[in-house]
Amino acid sequence: MKAAIAAMVLAGPSIAQAQPATPTACARLAPQLKMKQAATTPRDQGAALWEVDLLGGLGKALFGGSAASTMSVEPLPDADLVEYSAYTRACVRQRIDVACHVTGPARLVVATDKTEAAVDLSAGEKVDAGIRKGRHIYCRDLH
Repeated sequence: MKAAIAAMVLAGPSIAQAQPATPTACARLAPQLKMKQAATTPRDQGAALWEVDLLGGLGKALFGGSAASTMSVEPLPDADLVEYSAYTRACVRQRIDVACHVTGPARLVVATDKTEAAVDLSAGEKVDAGIRKGRHIYCRDLH
């Protein structure tokens, strides 16, 4: 009897521990592009904003530089291609800006002159991502 009680007491804390929260799509993309989490404003409704400036740094600010980047949405490898047009319409380009409104399941691909990053969105995950002025990449998870 004492052994059974001791076993329940020892097993109790391991059962009660919560599973860590699954990182959001933007949080999974951020380390690939060295994005930083920006301060949120009341209009963000608590949604975290991740961003990176491809021309960041004092050297490029003083001596100039260039950055190349693209963003696209693709179907996941096992996806049904019936909704292929939804992937092609997910991103809108206006001059040098790109805005993508992505709802999973889908793959968001961001390519820069230094790296290519991709994140798979599961069904129901939604993000707003884009490129501003050809050099500022941002990503915000939507609820």
